Amino acid sequence: MKFTATSILAALLAATAVMAAPTSSIEKRNDDGSVHIASKDDMAIQKHYLELSYSAYCSSVIPGGDLKSCPYCDAFDDIKLIKTFKTKNYDTNAMVVRDDKRKEVVAVFRGTDSITGWIADFTVLPVSYPPVKGAYVHKGNFSDFYTLLKASIIEMCFITTGFYATYMDVADEITSVVLDQAKKYPDYNIAVTGHSLGGATSMLGAMDLYQRGVPAHKLKLYTQGGPRVGNKAFADYVLSTKIPVTRLINKMDLVPHVPHRFAGFKHPGEEYWIKSNGTTRVCANGLETRKCSDSVELFALSFYDHNK
Repeated sequence: MKFTATSILAALLAATAVMAAPTSSIEKRNDDGSVHIASKDDMAIQKHYLELSYSAYCSSVIPGGDLKSCPYCDAFDDIKLIKTFKTKNYDTNAMVVRDDKRKEVVAVFRGTDSITGWIADFTVLPVSYPPVKGAYVHKGNFSDFYTLLKASIIEMCFITTGFYATYMDVADEITSVVLDQAKKYPDYNIAVTGHSLGGATSMLGAMDLYQRGVPAHKLKLYTQGGPRVGNKAFADYVLSTKIPVTRLINKMDLVPHVPHRFAGFKHPGEEYWIKSNGTTRVCANGLETRKCSDSVELFALSFYDHNK
């Protein structure tokens, strides 16, 4: 995807500046604590993983192999690029890096060059999803709502076959490298991150690492502008692993709202929503609610805030 990172990074900086004001002048925390304003430290973490995800779009990084060459990599002095991946079947682009300052191994998944392409090609008929007993992935045509709704009603666990196929194209290779690094550096944690389509594949990657034996307390997932990956049953499964999941959404970005929730899809995890007024609202870990970006009506969403 061709995009400019400046606007989202500027929004992160603006949100950080606004945090200096009293909370009462921005947005009050709900009585149950489920909604609050992100702290300066929280936003610094979000910015770090966002820049890592953006670096994956640089051709000099993937497949070039030069992490220091991209414009977002000024703060990567302590990060070593271990290996890059670029597959033929689904053009899955990813890399594994090691951050010796933060003591973590990071799997980074790149988004697609054509957002409209993968939105148009969603396929949703459920087929078996091997990693989870009784789970299903989608295969078929988006217009076949009967099968889709039937699957939703009986709470099958399903995801889009496009996301699953894109991840599986690189799964064995990238997990092998991540696990090898984890073995060599046993005191390091593992993070998985990705923007756009990379947000979807990174979620599947985090689940795969968990299924391959990485304990939840050693894993964390950060996505930016990622689409919904699966239905409520899948989202419940993600939450049941106890892996920390954080989703960053920029303003009126359309992509995190597809596939639509009327088709049974749900986001899991904690949401950081950068609002148009410069604040960043955080909705607590769990299934997505209408308290964050899902409060925006579909007609008000656009690709502009995804690409900028």
